[in-house]
Amino acid sequence: MLKTIPCFLIAFLAWSALTCNDVLAHELTAPCTNSPIDNDIQITLYPNPFKGNLQLDLVSKNSLATVEIRFLNLIGKEMDLKFNLQVDGTNNHLELDLKQLPAGVYFMEITTRQQNGTFTKYTRKVTKL
Repeated sequence: MLKTIPCFLIAFLAWSALTCNDVLAHELTAPCTNSPIDNDIQITLYPNPFKGNLQLDLVSKNSLATVEIRFLNLIGKEMDLKFNLQVDGTNNHLELDLKQLPAGVYFMEITTRQQNGTFTKYTRKVTKL
């Protein structure tokens, strides 16, 4: 008998195999940086996995105005924790207090708005211990 696998699970497995957080490709403590496709902004997350605080470095060619960060669990449910941050310039370091986030694996959606009004969304996989 053939068992079916939900499409979202197949998509997640394919996506997770390509992320920079893959244990086979990186040490557990290595920062996660963006792929060459994301050429407008460089995103570095560390440590990942994390326990309480997560460091986020954003380096952009153009000056950023705002950064919105939200977390989704593996089935796509948005968590209650959300950040709307005013930033300025091309180099930004943010320290996110994520102690209230339950342990687990999440998709971290980062939406940036540049000074010229351009919005860009990035997704990274993070793990809370």
